[in-house]
Amino acid sequence: MSKVIIQNIKSKITAFYHGETIELNERDKREINEYWKKLTNDGRPLIRGPVFTILDISNSHNELNINLSLTDYAHYMYTINNPGRLTRECMVVFTSALVETVDGYLVIGEMGSHTSTPGRLQCPGGGIDKSDIKGRIVDFEGNIVSELAEELGIEQGIDYHKVIPKYIKTGGDNNFVAIIFYVNISLTKDELQRRFEILQSSKQSEFQSLQFIEKKKCADFSKINKKPVVDYLYPLLYKVQEDASREG
Repeated sequence: MSKVIIQNIKSKITAFYHGETIELNERDKREINEYWKKLTNDGRPLIRGPVFTILDISNSHNELNINLSLTDYAHYMYTINNPGRLTRECMVVFTSALVETVDGYLVIGEMGSHTSTPGRLQCPGGGIDKSDIKGRIVDFEGNIVSELAEELGIEQGIDYHKVIPKYIKTGGDNNFVAIIFYVNISLTKDELQRRFEILQSSKQSEFQSLQFIEKKKCADFSKINKKPVVDYLYPLLYKVQEDASREG
């Protein structure tokens, strides 16, 4: 595990997928397959679907370029639960959203019991899938807009004021990379809560509940929270309050 670093995005970030599938050695394949059998033997409804892993990251002409390769969910699950044991770990890039309501609250979700991280608090967002790749380039904004509709019930073109890439997260438990969007919506926290409850009545979201954190006091959340959190959450909230103080 390395330190989580949250930085303001100052250059264009582009992720490419050229069609390659990652090459794993025989030991890694065996370890992953045996671990997957253990996971599925306990009755959890897990699907060994496609996952994109980072091949390399480079800076060129003020642009951050990320090259991706295809792997699967078994490789991802082994990596997060057995760090440091594979020759080639699954290192993903994902989107996350710092959603702010019109009355000044940040929105955090608690993961449901049917997910791989039940009870964990994190921002809305998700991994990259094949539908997010346009040509050979990842559509990060399209991904986060879809995730917000699925997880919170926010409607594109109706509930948004702003959707902008704000921060990049590196380091942390598995050195995953997150593109963190700032999303300002036209709903109050109570209106969003009602929207979420309507969503929950019609389908199962990844989140089982929402928490609302007052933006101007968001760095204090770590002092009162008793639930498990994703690795980037506290550093992100500190960064948000630091930036707000600097902007005056």
